[in-house]
Amino acid sequence: MLAADKILLESNFKRSAVELKEKELKLHYDNFMAISTQAAVLIGFAVGAVIELDIPPNAYRGFQFLFYLSTITSLVANFQCISCTTIVAVYGSQLSLRGPDGSVQKATEAMFKERNNIFRFFAIGLIALYFAVLFASLIKMRPEAAVASVAIILYSLYSLVEHMKAVHQRFYYAECDTPSLEELLMGPALSTAMSKRKLREEKRADRAAAALTDIVRLRSQPDDGVR
Repeated sequence: MLAADKILLESNFKRSAVELKEKELKLHYDNFMAISTQAAVLIGFAVGAVIELDIPPNAYRGFQFLFYLSTITSLVANFQCISCTTIVAVYGSQLSLRGPDGSVQKATEAMFKERNNIFRFFAIGLIALYFAVLFASLIKMRPEAAVASVAIILYSLYSLVEHMKAVHQRFYYAECDTPSLEELLMGPALSTAMSKRKLREEKRADRAAAALTDIVRLRSQPDDGVR
């Protein structure tokens, strides 16, 4: 009876752990798909800017160079973002569904580690598109309109960066503070019990070490007397 209860408890624990990791896997998948969609929209803007922008013949060549450089950078970064999200989503889902035991947790951890690269590519593509719009304003507009447009673009970019920093600080957490699966599934009672058990084992080990030290000291005393 006890063995059957133990097997049932272990199976329920594994099922709960898999369900929890599946929710986290779906969260990463949905986030990646949302970023991929926005990156595709930015690609459309960048391609339209390259094709549709009619550059005047007397435009400053330095602004033209910076415009095309910013636009191509935005295109490449967003292409990388879409490629990474697609590959990670496909391989992560495949591993979680068809892999061996423990594949769901492995796929979730791998997708979690890849998120920084995906976010970095998306940020580079977005900021590069900002600069492409800035240089397009300098190329196409009259001086007074160009100065006003550049001021608005720079202020918008500064506000975006500051807002992202504030959001990052507001939602930041250290990885060491993340609870383990045992703590999430079994609650704080199990965590307290495990801590008490670990403390008892440490005290038992200290008593054993102290007893061994006493034995060694007692055995060494007759030798000192004989000498």
